[in-house]
Amino acid sequence: LNSFSLLSTTMKSFLEICYCLLLITQALATPVLASSPNYRCDFGNASNFKNVSTVPLSTTTVTCRQNSKEIGASSSNGAAPRDLLYDFNINIFPEKMAVFGRLFDTSVINGKYGILARDKVVVDDVNTVILHTMVLSLILSIVIYNTLLNSGCSQLVKISTTALILTSCVIGPYVYSDVMEFHRPAVRFMMCLPHFVIFFKTLEAFFGFTPAGAKSSFWIFHVYFSNAVELEFDEKTIEPVKSTWSDVFQSARDVIFNIGFNSILTSFMSAHGFKPFGLCHAGKFYDSFRISEYLDPRHLGNCFLIAVVLQQGLAVGDSICSLIIQSVYGMKVQRNMNNPLLESTSPSDFWGRRWNLMVHGVLKRGMYKPIRRYSSSTITSIATFMASGILHEWIVHSALMYHRIGIPDESLYKPDNIALGTPFAFFLWNGIVISIEKKLGRFKFVHYLSLRLPRPVAALLILMSSLPFGMWFADPYYEGRLFWDQEGLLWTIIKIDSN
Repeated sequence: LNSFSLLSTTMKSFLEICYCLLLITQALATPVLASSPNYRCDFGNASNFKNVSTVPLSTTTVTCRQNSKEIGASSSNGAAPRDLLYDFNINIFPEKMAVFGRLFDTSVINGKYGILARDKVVVDDVNTVILHTMVLSLILSIVIYNTLLNSGCSQLVKISTTALILTSCVIGPYVYSDVMEFHRPAVRFMMCLPHFVIFFKTLEAFFGFTPAGAKSSFWIFHVYFSNAVELEFDEKTIEPVKSTWSDVFQSARDVIFNIGFNSILTSFMSAHGFKPFGLCHAGKFYDSFRISEYLDPRHLGNCFLIAVVLQQGLAVGDSICSLIIQSVYGMKVQRNMNNPLLESTSPSDFWGRRWNLMVHGVLKRGMYKPIRRYSSSTITSIATFMASGILHEWIVHSALMYHRIGIPDESLYKPDNIALGTPFAFFLWNGIVISIEKKLGRFKFVHYLSLRLPRPVAALLILMSSLPFGMWFADPYYEGRLFWDQEGLLWTIIKIDSN
């Protein structure tokens, strides 16, 4: 375990150094690009991932232009034109390399690479969504604080206010995307997330489960309600715990690491069509079920890396919000991700104490606790996971299926391939797993085994309870081209040419 921890720390430091070098490279490239014609990258559709069994490193063609001169490059397909900030050569690998007695062709790594700038259109639209969300959150926090949290308001007013806000949360993204003409999946996805959080925070306020510390003043409630993080409250004073400079520096470090790691990870995944281990048949819950396909190492590898992509994507937003709240407002926030893929000791530990704790918190207060008043813990757990599944179905429909026009990758977008029901099936399955865990936990042998198993082994077993079905959740985002569109929010590395 000590060796594993040392390796993890070393890799983390290495990736942070890589990202710092990337930032320095960008800074050096900016003055040059400012005084010369911009590089433009027009992405072509060189291949369809569905027609190949494995996806090679170079799957699509990018045309980079400078002074009307075209240069071939490799990158993700179906994205909007982006500026090429900098290019560099790698010629350090021999043509063949022996690993454990097997020869591998490593010459494909050599060649000319480039660093792409972020997609200005996507970045500007996401910033617009964030600005409008801040205004909406301020208005709703005023309304909720003076109605749902006001003991003097009548029950009729509270019910009417709750119904109006919940309805607005559901239909708001549809209306907003039409009015603002937002059709890019990444922008719509970012637009749906705050509505998801507001939906459940409104429910927790209506049922009286808003944290006591958040209700102590309007200012604290506004910070709590308007941000997708979990504030830490002192158990004795119920006041928010004050952040320290150490917390601020840790958040800043997390921002740098998460953005850097995401850029490198997305560059790698995009070059392999986000399925680096090749295409497999498992993925849709309504297809013929074959255990061999779901346990195929290629399928498990793809599911694991997609889970890392999702985890790191959420970690980026969480670290940025944490940095702002802890540095500007002086309030300490909980870490949203606690290494769930490698350190979980049980399914309930994975979902309750490690994965996306902010969503866990609002689901617990807005759904689990109200239902628990009238039902058993087993039924309540399954119902909560089902509610989460329904809201994720709504995200898929509003962000990836509704009125998709004018998107750069529209020729690759196949709406018929997006299957509604797969996210719901994924969360329903995990609700059942949690219920089974509670039943088995009563047996002394199971409790004894959980204490004696090495943590890496336990984490692997816990991961395998959900990993084979990971594509039930991720497949709609894959088919809806969300992963490719989100590249525009990051600096990504592409291969321009082979030497």
